[in-house]
Amino acid sequence: MKRHRLSACLRGRDCFSGGCDLAFRQAVFLHTQKTAGTSIVYMAREHYGAENIISHGDWLTQEPEDYCPKPFISGHFGFSLAERFFAGRYSFTFLRDPLDRIISFYSFCRGRDPREYAIYEAASRLDIDQFIELAVGDHGDDPLRQDCHNLIWNNQAWQLARGWDYKPDGKSAPTIKDYSVDDVLKFAKRNLERFDFVGFTETFDEDALVIGKQLDFDRSYVPHENSSVEIKKSSLSSATLKAIYSMTEVDQEIYAFAKRKFRNRFRRIWNIGRVISG
Repeated sequence: MKRHRLSACLRGRDCFSGGCDLAFRQAVFLHTQKTAGTSIVYMAREHYGAENIISHGDWLTQEPEDYCPKPFISGHFGFSLAERFFAGRYSFTFLRDPLDRIISFYSFCRGRDPREYAIYEAASRLDIDQFIELAVGDHGDDPLRQDCHNLIWNNQAWQLARGWDYKPDGKSAPTIKDYSVDDVLKFAKRNLERFDFVGFTETFDEDALVIGKQLDFDRSYVPHENSSVEIKKSSLSSATLKAIYSMTEVDQEIYAFAKRKFRNRFRRIWNIGRVISG
């Protein structure tokens, strides 16, 4: 029965059963952690209503058929889950300079309640050099080191290549270890082509306004929902910089590829200058 409901929803039926305005354009947002996506979620919540969106980790505690009717689906999930909702929806994602993303991730973890997750507790007591060391090399059976590794090691490319997905009936989903580096890069590039829009944290205000126009958000400015205090690149040791670069080589390649391929294309298609001035 659940499978039938999800199938019907993905074909465009049984949608907006929560009473959402049918005039609202539906969207799916692949929100990689620490790429400034929370501000987009804030805008979506204001536009659609909190009951008509999912975001961040909501998908982990719900069945896909339960949130399929919602007009705005976002979260820290990978492409393999996001693509199920592409049909009939405006699809988009954001990328960020890999070094900046890792610094932001550490700052975020450090500012969270250390009792919530072990990785938050680690960030609260470790400086960034020590924190990065947790993710480097053979992490064996240490769950904390595994978490750090999985959240840092080419995470942007992995979310685009396949990424985190819903695991029915307790089955385990493939991980980045099940793919070669070449395949992660190949699949990430291929999947990027399927999005309606690819934004960048470094041009977030412009890109968010473009998305807002496509989804008819009723605002002419972009809120910034980032409360963490981030450290400066110049304060990082050479060893830490080297470690981060070595763990984000594929991320760096996919980021450079995306900027070359999509930045000018989307500027032409959506005419950002007109959006901003209008």
